[in-house]
This record gives sequence, structure tokens and C-alpha cells, in this order.
Amino acid sequence: MSLVGWSAHRARTAFGPHLVRGRSAPKWRNEGAADHEMTTSQRVRSIEQHRRRCRAEPLIPEVALELQAAGTVVSHLDDPADVEMWREAGRLAGRRLGRHVRTGSTRCGCADRDGSHVWVVDLDYEVSEAEQRRSVLLLSAVFDGVRRPPEPGG
Repeated sequence: MSLVGWSAHRARTAFGPHLVRGRSAPKWRNEGAADHEMTTSQRVRSIEQHRRRCRAEPLIPEVALELQAAGTVVSHLDDPADVEMWREAGRLAGRRLGRHVRTGSTRCGCADRDGSHVWVVDLDYEVSEAEQRRSVLLLSAVFDGVRRPPEPGG
């Protein structure tokens, strides 16, 4: 790395002490190797991660919108190869919203469907009082044997 015209202090504050050779860099860090060199496995992982993100990019706005509105998104996927792409989109949507999220998947146990259910949950989502009341009504309807959920606002 060429730092012509840069003072040592400016270089350390711009790039961090671990990237600039000098007194502030620990001697044990990357002895004999350039700091920017990557191993082959690191390079392969980086390329794979970039490809996954590129495939997930079109899903991110849709997932982020649903995540912001409801705090959770559940989807059914027919192709098992799409599961990791969808989960990556959920993680990226959460990161762009500045939220802590968890993603997961499970095989569909439906007799008439094959595939997987995938989900993403916003751990910071605040449930409104109206949503809490609706949940209580839904649970009480299940326990009372009623199959139809109550209408919103009713």
C-alpha cells in the first residue's frame, strides 16, 4: 500500500493501525504476509457470499416491507434450492432496517404440497394493543372450538 503524501497518523486513523506497517501495528499480526492477501478458501467464500446476495437482491424490498408491517414473514417455497436464498434476503432486509432478525426453515408436512416453509422474525418488533387483543380473541376462539377467526374491529 503506498501512502505517499500521507502522514503516519493520518494513515493509521484512515485505515486502522492493523493495515499500516509501523510502530502501532502488532508484530505478531500477519508476519511476512501482506495484509490484503486472502487465502483461496476466503476468496471462494467471498465469491459465494456475493453470488447469494445478488440472487437475493430482488426479494429484499418485499421481505423488508412485510417485516416492517407485521414483524414476521412466512413463505412456502416449492424448490429446496431457494431456501438459503430466501433466508439470505430476510437477513439482508433486517440489516437494512437496522433490526435484529432470525430466519429459519422447515420441511412442509402437508399431504398436498411438497417443499419448505421459510420464515424471518423481527426480534425488536413491538406488538400493538390491537394486535394483542386480536391474538387473545383468536386463541379463545380456538379453545372454544370456533373455527372462524373474529373479524378485525369486531
